[in-house]
Amino acid sequence: MRILLILICMPLAASAQTALQTSHIEANVPPADAFHTFLQRDLLAFFKEERNLAATRVELTLLRNVPTQSGVAFPKYYLWVTAFAGTELVAEGAVRVAAIERQSFEVLQYMSKAEEKESPAEVGRIFPAPLVPRILALAHGQ
Repeated sequence: MRILLILICMPLAASAQTALQTSHIEANVPPADAFHTFLQRDLLAFFKEERNLAATRVELTLLRNVPTQSGVAFPKYYLWVTAFAGTELVAEGAVRVAAIERQSFEVLQYMSKAEEKESPAEVGRIFPAPLVPRILALAHGQ
């Protein structure tokens, strides 16, 4: 009887978690029309303020098109970012950001292309395993 109860409750728990995840995504991911604007703004600020670079623009590629949501944490996005000062490339690498209250993104981790090439095992410690091959390919210009 106990096993039957567990088997019945498992799908209910899974659907409740999905509802919780969905509510956190909806509460934190900016609206579609502002998503890229906010993301570029906050990445540019990161490179200027946290990395002390004279960055004037960033280009980005989402490594996953949907956010990763764990429990009650902010939804995370994984990106490949290039930062430029005018036409000069000043930074390039993989980034993990959190979407916060539909208004901003916070950079949680940044690993430069050079660091990824030098320490490929470290990439797997920072980024989800399914993204590691793509990040390493981008680091090697593929």
